[in-house]
Amino acid sequence: MSSNIFIEFKRTMGSDKKYQSSFMETDFSSEELSVWVWLVLISQFLADGTLTLFIRLLVGDNISQAHSRHAYQHRNRRFGTQNTLLYSILINICWIFPMAIVVERLPEYGVVLLILTSIPILLADFLSGAGNDTARIKWLKA
Repeated sequence: MSSNIFIEFKRTMGSDKKYQSSFMETDFSSEELSVWVWLVLISQFLADGTLTLFIRLLVGDNISQAHSRHAYQHRNRRFGTQNTLLYSILINICWIFPMAIVVERLPEYGVVLLILTSIPILLADFLSGAGNDTARIKWLKA
């Protein structure tokens, strides 16, 4: 097996190769994770991109032109690259990954859990200034 489990997992997508998960006490193939798990795992990026696009549409901006109005860009200007990256990693470890585990165990509640996962992320992105020229709260302004 490769030393990088993600690359190995991605390489074997579509095959019947199984990966043991001691945490979840079961084996998974890359095809067995539900679409809800994948959507939860990328919810931080979906939330920022969707919210920025939606707000730019509401204020009448040309959405096909380049811009720097994403929440992560506002955080990067205010706190620097390392702190912005640390924020994203902490959100993934402390919120998104645990929610993905819940979604995997309760796939019938996938839509609800995806929305529940996205609400605090959308709120943080909105306050950070997604779709706006500056952050919406004073201490986040660069």
